[in-house]
Amino acid sequence: MSRALPGLQRFGSRLLRAYGAVLRAAGGVAAVAVATAAIAVIGVYPLWLLATRARQVYTVAVGTALLALLLLLLYKKARRIHEAVRHGEVSRGLFVRRARTAAAAIIVLALGYAAAVLVVHGNLVAAGSVAVMLLLAVGLLVGRRNGTDADSN
Repeated sequence: MSRALPGLQRFGSRLLRAYGAVLRAAGGVAAVAVATAAIAVIGVYPLWLLATRARQVYTVAVGTALLALLLLLLYKKARRIHEAVRHGEVSRGLFVRRARTAAAAIIVLALGYAAAVLVVHGNLVAAGSVAVMLLLAVGLLVGRRNGTDADSN
């Protein structure tokens, strides 16, 4: 019997360690769930309440926050490129080409957004003219990229 007792103790010890590991993992999952719920209550609930009670304030607040985030990201990217140009890691021509590409993308996105808003509001004549400008802008950009415009000679 004394021989069986150490084996039984090892088995019991392993079993308790295994249960401990399972409980630690379950505790970790529970902690993540509680943290997620807390973030939802602290962050999402006020936004939902604002969206349901004061739509215009919510729209302005969220739009401003998104625009600020976009401007921050653009600033960081421009600063990184500027530093690379300043230290000679990137040529000035590459910087100018990237700046033109970014400006063209912003113009195309703004024209597309304006056309969509005008269509939603029922102003089809203005939406049509903006759509024509959008198509011209896209055509000029693609032509310049492919070297097919008249100025590339």
